[in-house]
Amino acid sequence: MLLEIFALLFLGFAALAVDKPAVVSISPMAPIEAEAGTTVHVQIIATVKDGYHVQANPPSDEYLIPTKLDLAAPDGIIFGSPVYPIAESHRLQGADQELSTYSGRFSIDLPITVNSKLTTGNLTLKGSLRYQACDSRRCLPPASVPIDIVLQLTHANAPADAQQKH
Repeated sequence: MLLEIFALLFLGFAALAVDKPAVVSISPMAPIEAEAGTTVHVQIIATVKDGYHVQANPPSDEYLIPTKLDLAAPDGIIFGSPVYPIAESHRLQGADQELSTYSGRFSIDLPITVNSKLTTGNLTLKGSLRYQACDSRRCLPPASVPIDIVLQLTHANAPADAQQKH
């Protein structure tokens, strides 16, 4: 009997671990031209599946999980503070408090400063967008979607044909 209970618990946890379709998707981005020694602003476009919303950044309450960019900066790259959109108000069924959320399509502005000593060529920056999605009745566990940003690094004083060879 005890073995059967453990088996049922294991199967229940295994069912929770099965990948479910993402509620949020990130629009593919064309490579971003970035001159060494400058700052570029990248627009990360996210789309929330119909019938859902995600918690805003900042969220309306400290116990809620905000939508948040998480990117690792390689040497020579500095990420500025992301600029999140203005939140929309949303109320879950039966709740008495408004939540700050995003729904539909929204954009996050990410300033990226490129060190002047970086060489020309492509540099792929990898990260994720972490979010907590909810429908009108309940909130799902936090999830993340991957983000890839390709920078095409150039130098103002390099000949155009030298920049093309990388």
